Amino acid sequence: MYTRDNDEKGFVSIIVASILMVLVSLVVLGLATIMQREQRQALDRQLSTQAFYAAETGVNDLANVLDDPALPIEKDYCDLPSSAPFNTFNNGVIRSDEQDVKYTCLIYDKTPGDLVFTDTITTSASEVFPIQPESGNEVGNVTFTWNGPSNSTSVDDSGDCTGNLPASFANESIPMLRVDLIAAPAGASFDKTVVLANTASYYFIPAKGACSSTFTATNSENFTSASGANAGQLVYVNCDESNPCAVTVNIDTPTRYNRYYARVKSVYNSVGTLNVTATDGTGDFEFLNAQTLVDVTGKANDVLRRIEVRISNEPNFDRPEAVLETNNSGFCKTLGVVPGVGASVDGADCYN
Repeated sequence: MYTRDNDEKGFVSIIVASILMVLVSLVVLGLATIMQREQRQALDRQLSTQAFYAAETGVNDLANVLDDPALPIEKDYCDLPSSAPFNTFNNGVIRSDEQDVKYTCLIYDKTPGDLVFTDTITTSASEVFPIQPESGNEVGNVTFTWNGPSNSTSVDDSGDCTGNLPASFANESIPMLRVDLIAAPAGASFDKTVVLANTASYYFIPAKGACSSTFTATNSENFTSASGANAGQLVYVNCDESNPCAVTVNIDTPTRYNRYYARVKSVYNSVGTLNVTATDGTGDFEFLNAQTLVDVTGKANDVLRRIEVRISNEPNFDRPEAVLETNNSGFCKTLGVVPGVGASVDGADCYN
């Protein structure tokens, strides 16, 4: 009988080779996808950085013309007009050879409804700013809200609540806040007598627990309670650790003014963020000549970066922090009791 021998050994090899080719193709395709994704992410990071710098350029362009009388007090739309001083902004383009890198939206408000200071108030540096309503009305009250370093809301309650302050506060806890409010009426004459009679100084101490019950920890203080002979009052502020500390100063003087200056400095720790609001009895209070709120969007190709910053409207004066200041060498005093008696000390020997 005739028989047919079917040899199928090669068929298995073909199946195995096909499976291996599919697996290798999938691996190559996966690696190619990962590489493409990594390349796109690297490009996006580069474009994001360029867009951020473009947005910062918009902030700097505005800062350079902030004092220009032709600059409107507010701009609430994105496009840059062709009128002065915006005609110097080159339509937001950073470099003429890179038309795809620019800021596409510039919005600002020179009279914001609040003032915000972030990481600028320390134990060695204060902030000075005017409290003046755009309406020209008298200032009714001022509210200060602050937290600790890195926006911490931790309260150090190691004090004895009797005005005896501890040697230090716990790290990252909300600091004590020194606030000086000085009357400086705008558009009117005032002298030393007006300033002295209308200057209030406070030390606002964060409090909780025992201090809140033993002391009258308050979130509201009158201007007259810390002015004149009462200046430098220690005030315990009832602070909830789930929120920043807040205290309101009511202007209760017989004569109110339409402008005050505030000087704020921290004690023990630095302030993370200080927020200042006020009222003038007419509703919304908009601060004049204090800060400009700037909102800018930068663009690099198809990547956008939006930033919001605050620019001080006050000149950047180097204001001293104390009546006497020294460098790291400290003071050197020469005291003569009886003329001609004792060795003289010159400057060279002071630091030996």
